Amino acid sequence: QLYAPTDKEEFIEYFEKGAKVIGYLDEKDDLIAMAVYIKKGYEKGNYGYDLDLEGESLLDVGQVESTVVRSDYRGNGLQKILCGKVEDIAKNEKVKLLTSTASPYNKYSVNTFKNLGYEIKRDKIKYGGLRRYVLVKEL
Repeated sequence: QLYAPTDKEEFIEYFEKGAKVIGYLDEKDDLIAMAVYIKKGYEKGNYGYDLDLEGESLLDVGQVESTVVRSDYRGNGLQKILCGKVEDIAKNEKVKLLTSTASPYNKYSVNTFKNLGYEIKRDKIKYGGLRRYVLVKEL
């Protein structure tokens, strides 16, 4: 499966915990692309645990929690642009590691992250049985 869906309650929880959401609108002000950035600290959803980090090192991890581009706008580099903006946010927050996950079968997302300087650090089963790469970029 290429995508792991995020339900409404999960998004609400992200907002309550300080997640930042950025997006692009078209000329009609319709949302065409978005990205969610969050620092999860010691919470189990922190990708730092997937990297065997412990203790205060987990506080240095930020994550690109989600990126979505509307199907009729894919192929225009919007995911790459949004991830670049997320990186700016992470740098302002003094994050040392920016992380994300992507399906190894989603070559477009994997290539976007690689082109942005991320490295595949783990190949894991996550999200209830889905194979995912854990990608990392040192800032």
